[in-house]
Amino acid sequence: MQKAKNNKTPTGIKETLTINDVITFLILFASFWIQDGLVWKSARALFAVLYLKLANRISGPGEVYLSMRPVPEPALAPPFWKASYTRSIFQDMEKFPFPPFLQQVVADMVKDANDLITTYIMGERRTDVA
Repeated sequence: MQKAKNNKTPTGIKETLTINDVITFLILFASFWIQDGLVWKSARALFAVLYLKLANRISGPGEVYLSMRPVPEPALAPPFWKASYTRSIFQDMEKFPFPPFLQQVVADMVKDANDLITTYIMGERRTDVA
């Protein structure tokens, strides 16, 4: 895992992903999963959040560099580029050296995020065609 001294570029756009970002996404997906009735997945995600918060206090925040650089004007980017960039962010979350249990929870989150992104893109294409 690489440490980054500066989290933002001169344009103010983040170049790294932190443990706190992973925690935020786990909380978000825990709420998605509980709404879908996937209580076990949600409980595992919330347990992972507690573990990461404790580990973050002990070892300090870890960071990994994002594999794709964002464009300065995301509003002008086409939907497929936005989807590609978002997918790369979720895949970068798997770069953290988590214990196997947490790695599986993050992998489940990445899989479900990719499904949501695909659904979004398919919806965008349908409105463009019609």
